[in-house]
Amino acid sequence: MNYLDMPPPAWLRQKALAETGVVIFGAGGGGYMLHDFFRKTGVAVKAFLDNYKAGRNCLGRPVFSGNVGPAEVGISIKTPIIISVVNFAAYGRDDAEVCRKQLKTVGWHNVATRPEWLASLFSDYQKQINEVNRLWADDKSRALYEQALKYLATRDLEHEPPVQPQAYFPSDVPALAEPLRWVQGGAYTGDSLAEALALGLKIEEATFFEPDPVNFSQLASNVRACGVKATCWPCGLWEKIEALRFNSGRGADSVVDPDGNVLIQGVDLDSALPVFEPNLITLDVEGAELKALEGMKRTIIENRPYLAISIYHCPDDWWVIPQWLLSLNQVHNLNYDLYLRIHASLATDTILYAVRD
Repeated sequence: MNYLDMPPPAWLRQKALAETGVVIFGAGGGGYMLHDFFRKTGVAVKAFLDNYKAGRNCLGRPVFSGNVGPAEVGISIKTPIIISVVNFAAYGRDDAEVCRKQLKTVGWHNVATRPEWLASLFSDYQKQINEVNRLWADDKSRALYEQALKYLATRDLEHEPPVQPQAYFPSDVPALAEPLRWVQGGAYTGDSLAEALALGLKIEEATFFEPDPVNFSQLASNVRACGVKATCWPCGLWEKIEALRFNSGRGADSVVDPDGNVLIQGVDLDSALPVFEPNLITLDVEGAELKALEGMKRTIIENRPYLAISIYHCPDDWWVIPQWLLSLNQVHNLNYDLYLRIHASLATDTILYAVRD
């Protein structure tokens, strides 16, 4: 699976980044994602650069203007800079290339856009990616997986994977059992519930978790109007009971964030619902999917529910989450088959489905 025509430069490989550290251009959501990945993989983030947020701190790191050179901030001229913005020429705005030219002009040498960095990352983890691609239960999943990764590493619309409707309930994945005993993490305003009812699915009982206060208020109102037997929790699914900083007010993109503007309660599903016995669990929790899965391990083992898990938020979720499920599957003989479907443009709403055979 080739991601770029040319092999990635040596300074952009994961091993090299662990030695040099990195600077991130963009102290927004994309920058947070990069920071979290680098932190968990042992790459030091030395600073952020940003054209609009200079003078602040971001995730414990200083934010400098994008118009300053390495000497002005005391960082080596060869320290790699990863541009986190995601607007590219194919979409009518080539912000990434504008940022690259800006950084080169003030003296930074090793500058990479997000797709270029992802191409290098995917090359570094090629073995894991190949292993995951052999796990899928059908050829469509394999083709979508390859196409999505190539698209992310190039942002070439020629490689953008096709989209199909009915997230969580695709027509070409083996049907789930009814009536549903449903747990949803990241329930937003209840849009998935509305779609399930529109499809005529029977719901015995549901439990919805949504930590954003604004979203939760709308969720509770919509659930009440539907007349479904359901419980709504103003909490985030997590690996344990823990208070978490949270960036609220961003609609569907509200996210756990150490610099967040509110405090929420994180809960593990095993503790929160010890006897619920779900047959469906859906997760779209903005990058906290692996944490949430760790917190529901006992529930999965004991009930073997149909799973629909988002795997597109974090760069390594594309292989780490399938491998996590594979390990659980093998150790506990869960008899899951794995499918992949994509339900929105730009390779977002990419969902892994685990279905008992």
